Amino acid sequence: MLNLLIVVPALLPFLIYSYIAQSKENVENWIGFLTLLPAAIYMFPAIVATTEVFKLYEENATKGVFKEFFKALFRNFFKSLLISIVLFLILFILLADFKFNNFQFLGVLLYFINNLTDIYSLFGLAITISFLMIGLFVLCHMPLILVYFDGISLWQQFKLAFIMAFRKIGLTIIMALIVLGFAFVCIFLNLQIVIFIFGISLPIFLIVKITFKEYIKIYRKVENKENEKNDKIV
Repeated sequence: MLNLLIVVPALLPFLIYSYIAQSKENVENWIGFLTLLPAAIYMFPAIVATTEVFKLYEENATKGVFKEFFKALFRNFFKSLLISIVLFLILFILLADFKFNNFQFLGVLLYFINNLTDIYSLFGLAITISFLMIGLFVLCHMPLILVYFDGISLWQQFKLAFIMAFRKIGLTIIMALIVLGFAFVCIFLNLQIVIFIFGISLPIFLIVKITFKEYIKIYRKVENKENEKNDKIV
């Protein structure tokens, strides 16, 4: 059910476009990017909300789904939306490939891949992939940071996500493999039905599950320090 709350509002327009594009030859590919706008606005906030619901289940703090999901969605929406917009801008710059009238745009990553015989392209590709891996490591932790440490600024949350990504690098690699594994199954194998059934919520559940002990330990330490400060003030 949580998977549908993520996928349907975010990806249904793009999936409809993909189906039409397969059956017709003269469909402008720039229209496909427009159909991804709902995902750019809604996808990451919904992922953060789902992360919070699974976290509450791990704590035995709730038995509901819809109420907790929408509470978390609205509470974290603004910060999550900013992250989502930045992510989609980065993906657009890296992967976009479309024509509009006489204008053609080719993403940086695609340009490097299409020019592998050029030594500069090989060098650029290696640097780009390195930064993408670091970004993926940080991004795997970002929903958890937003959920567990919602009382700090977005910049502080980003720095904490970066620290957590490399503090437990083995755990982070497992998290990244979970994300990449489901992405491979859903996208590269073109199994769209997997996306609708559990393609997003299941990896979120697995990540929350394997990180719960680590994050709840840090959260309780921070909470205890805050309580001690408050007691001293009183």
